Amino acid sequence: MARVRSLITREKKIPGNSRGRTISQVDFGYENLHYALDLFIRTGKQLQVNCSEKSTQQFSALLPCPRTIPRLRLQARRCVPHPTDNSTILSDDTADRDPATPHARPQVPPSGVPLDYNYLDVKTVAGFLDVTPFDGVVKHGDRSKLPKGAKLNACGVRLANNKLTSLAGLDEFLERVLDDPGELRWLDVSGNKLTKVESLLLSYPKLSCVYFHGNQVRRSDEFETLGELPELRKFTAFGNPCEQSDKNYRYAVAASLPLVRSLDFTGITRKDREDIHLWDKRRGGKR
Repeated sequence: MARVRSLITREKKIPGNSRGRTISQVDFGYENLHYALDLFIRTGKQLQVNCSEKSTQQFSALLPCPRTIPRLRLQARRCVPHPTDNSTILSDDTADRDPATPHARPQVPPSGVPLDYNYLDVKTVAGFLDVTPFDGVVKHGDRSKLPKGAKLNACGVRLANNKLTSLAGLDEFLERVLDDPGELRWLDVSGNKLTKVESLLLSYPKLSCVYFHGNQVRRSDEFETLGELPELRKFTAFGNPCEQSDKNYRYAVAASLPLVRSLDFTGITRKDREDIHLWDKRRGGKR
């Protein structure tokens, strides 16, 4: 399995291009293959994908003829550490922390790929117990399909593009499909009909990545609940009604989630954080 790493988007001018078109550079691991594709379709810009050779093959399989699409460029390379240029992306070890307090990145136990329950037209979380995931090994499943050395069947779950209106029953569902629900690191509930962020997500303090885009949340301050997750670093909320109705949508969401370093697939820089703090202070810190 390709090394799981965050998806980072940056814009830069293409050398020699007089029209000044931009190209999105995306670094990603196995868990973000579908979201690199989503970004490619959503932005309508050129996309250069830098990833391991295996991930390149997997990404190619998602498209009918990727080499014939002029906006897409696939480039295989070895996985390398994230860039630590703080002027562009906050370093995982220094962002939003007291510099005197050392911070070690949480160690994710070896596990299988995320359980994939996308595109099943399921209306309740309990309904996922009646279907088989497209990918991944459920608790008490065939562990011979897990990668060598895996201690857990999965640390991530995809419930995207269904018809969920609530996350009620999530705790029971995770208890039945994950070896250790307490090790849940990544949850994708994008593309559903959720209108609010439920506090039951706080029962999983190791969540570091939550995708909530494409739902029906109407108020930006609804995401404030997730600000209590101590390890949350990546979050998406675009495509909710609040993105259009709140002119300060990005500032409002980022202010509610002070530890998040990537919002809607775009990094939050130190300068961004300073601006967000000043904006929040001017309005009295009310969310």
